[in-house]
Amino acid sequence: SRPVPLKPIFWKKIHLPYLLTSSQIQATIWHNLPEIAVDDTELRIQFPSQAKSINKVKSKTCQSKKSCKAKYLDHKRSQSIGIFIKTLRIATSEIKQAILNLNTETLSEELYQTLFRLRPTKEEIQKIKRHIEKTPQQPLDAPEETNSIHLDELIKCNITNFSQQKCNLQRGNADGFDVTILTKLKDIRSQDGKTNLLAFLIHWCKQHLDEDFHNLLPDTTLLKEASQLDFNVINNLMTKLNQDFKACQGWIQCIVSEISLSSSIHNQLNNFINTADEEIKTWSKLQEISIKEYEDLLYFYYAKDYQFQEYCIQDFMSIFYQLLSQIRNC
Repeated sequence: SRPVPLKPIFWKKIHLPYLLTSSQIQATIWHNLPEIAVDDTELRIQFPSQAKSINKVKSKTCQSKKSCKAKYLDHKRSQSIGIFIKTLRIATSEIKQAILNLNTETLSEELYQTLFRLRPTKEEIQKIKRHIEKTPQQPLDAPEETNSIHLDELIKCNITNFSQQKCNLQRGNADGFDVTILTKLKDIRSQDGKTNLLAFLIHWCKQHLDEDFHNLLPDTTLLKEASQLDFNVINNLMTKLNQDFKACQGWIQCIVSEISLSSSIHNQLNNFINTADEEIKTWSKLQEISIKEYEDLLYFYYAKDYQFQEYCIQDFMSIFYQLLSQIRNC
């Protein structure tokens, strides 16, 4: 029997660019992430997709409107396309837009190949074009509407694009996902409303991976502190510190020039300047290392060269702080 469809999770896909070097790929979490075999029977029972109820009773008006729609495709192919469109649950306009923009997230490789197999003949395309030119006020039937533009070459381009990129189809045509979605798992309720997806997954981990799951979690204290950082503020403080130090250095040099070299004050002021200079250099180096490590962390999860200004560290660290807090509260 056909498996029960699951509730959808609207996660943002991450694709590893095919031009990445092996070292760049290995620098991401998605490179060697193991596939875990999961019996999803209980998952489908607890979190089935809520199918929309369809009212079988149609008014005469609806039937009249339906009969007025123009049909030009072969009946068998038209029927196949109609069924295909309904299973997609995507508006015709979105399908067109995905094809025109070579969008590989809205439509997967298999869907493009199916569309290509169901493409209309040249004669049918000509009939649809003439209809649009001569009687644009009469709507086309859904299958005809889907094929109302020349899609053949565009679909071919997309299929070729899939082949070139060697997309990983086992993960929903994606190599990874935006980790932001992890904080939303608790909002996906089970069918009986007694649990949520995050709690379900934690229970599964305890059963199949480690009963002491909670005790393996890292301390959230450092994450909380990291989520309160602001590199822009730190940069501004370091800039002001360097400016103030240079001004102080100038004043001390003026004072030292008027003091005897044998004076203890002369040595103390020079020692103060040298020590302060070394400490500021150390802080500047630590600042550079911190920013580089944060940008490496972003690359680790997103396989993209983010600058620290592009992705605020408070927002990124808050994801894991929230997630760990949610897990501990389950």
